[in-house]
Amino acid sequence: AQLTTDHSQCTNRHCPNFQQCAFYKAREGMTKVDVIVTNHDLVLADLALGGGAILPDPRETLYVFDEGHHLPDKAIGHFAHFTRLRATADWLEQIAKNLTKLLAQHPLPGDLGRLIEQVPELAREIKTQQQFMFTACEEIGDFRAGEDMEGRERPRHRFVGGVVPEHIREMGIELKKGFSKLTDLFTRLTDILKEAMDGEGAGGIASHQAEEWYPLFGSLLARAQGNWELWTAFTCEDPQDSPPMARWLTLAESGSFYDIEANASPILAAETLRRNLWNVAYGVLVTSATLTALGTFDRYRMRAGLPRNAVTAVVPSPFHHAEAGV
Repeated sequence: AQLTTDHSQCTNRHCPNFQQCAFYKAREGMTKVDVIVTNHDLVLADLALGGGAILPDPRETLYVFDEGHHLPDKAIGHFAHFTRLRATADWLEQIAKNLTKLLAQHPLPGDLGRLIEQVPELAREIKTQQQFMFTACEEIGDFRAGEDMEGRERPRHRFVGGVVPEHIREMGIELKKGFSKLTDLFTRLTDILKEAMDGEGAGGIASHQAEEWYPLFGSLLARAQGNWELWTAFTCEDPQDSPPMARWLTLAESGSFYDIEANASPILAAETLRRNLWNVAYGVLVTSATLTALGTFDRYRMRAGLPRNAVTAVVPSPFHHAEAGV
């Protein structure tokens, strides 16, 4: 079976294919077993969603990470943020057009209609801010050759020490405020649609209509929230006693045009893992043949943010390679 949606668009038990859904079948199977074998990426994806969204609650889980030396780098990737300025501006304009057309074709009473009416104007305001940000980044960008994590050549402009110029930061703060309002609107809209799907008659919309609209507004919510998270990370003040957030711009191809991608990412996964894994899990065991450097775990402690009371041990290998025959 193929998954054709993500968590933000899923209508759960209201979906006509719920009984055949591979994801929920697997979720149901997890309640009947004691051991779940998965990979680092799925665990980190679950933790990024708050834990317990895909896998069991971390507070009731004993994690065993093999090849654990990969964990810090993978965690950085899962908690990094980015957005494309031109593409997002186009998306905002499309939202304004589509929702204006939706209201013209389906006049809606009550809170649902009033909330949707607020979206087009707000989307166009944010679009204008996006365009200003694109121009400002284009003016300051000193894009130099470099490779991304997948080895692709992508010119980028790095902000030294993660410090963004003040006028760019102020524009980013305005974008953060705008996307915060947009996220709030879409959150309230999806809540109303959930109530309507449950047959509570909320918002003056029938249950079957709410089921059709929920994936649309769920995807809008996810993208708005992703942009809010990016601008929050891009404009926040870094604590003095911890490594700064890495911030940079990347040139990206966008059809016959080019786009500018704004990025923000932790340099170290220490605080991220401390907040989302070490401090919430029932227990964690990390194993690998390459956790130590010069005979100590100090470097791994620093990169992974291990708690001070974490117990470390070097266990002799059971494989005697020197004695093995060819």
